[in-house]
Amino acid sequence: MGVIAVLLLATAALLAGETMVSGTAWSLGAQGSVWHWPAAVLAGLHVGTISSMLGVAGGEFIIPILIFVFGADIRTAGTASVLISLPSC
Repeated sequence: MGVIAVLLLATAALLAGETMVSGTAWSLGAQGSVWHWPAAVLAGLHVGTISSMLGVAGGEFIIPILIFVFGADIRTAGTASVLISLPSC
């Protein structure tokens, strides 16, 4: 439970800090970047690990990953998170 709490707090701090500094979230895996596919694989492993620990789809981490790794806006990330989580229900 402590690990999840630390990960959630770190994710919240990252989201808040990045938005305050630049006004928008950055994208680690921008299209055409060398880091796009490795970031996608690591993001998938991260969500899978969290999902196995929580017993849910890891929705707390799907939205920030979609924002930071893939550069999605908040509305798209929220919709995608629901669609990703739907099969696990």
